[in-house]
Amino acid sequence: MNERLFGTSLTADGASFRLWAPSAKRVDLLLDKPYPLTRGADGWFAATISGTRAGAHYKFRIDGEIDVPDPAAAFQPEDVSGPSEVIDHSSYRWRAPDWRGRPWHETVLL
Repeated sequence: MNERLFGTSLTADGASFRLWAPSAKRVDLLLDKPYPLTRGADGWFAATISGTRAGAHYKFRIDGEIDVPDPAAAFQPEDVSGPSEVIDHSSYRWRAPDWRGRPWHETVLL
């Protein structure tokens, strides 16, 4: 699977996690235990956790105070405030591989 710019992506031996939190001093990944994320350029925090598989639930802890789901998650199994779930996007079997969506001129904006 190609690495996503943000959110979660599966790797050969686990999963990588990225969160943009430019005002945060510290971000921890809450998985089976807390894992500190490394702060990178422009407020990006990241970590790769070995052994993480599709189906794992996680949240982020910002500055040791607030727990939040992943804003880039593809699945929130409980609700929008609950934990996010790691998804294996490559396992989905597309039934209409040639579908490209509706033409732009048919778009309805409300």
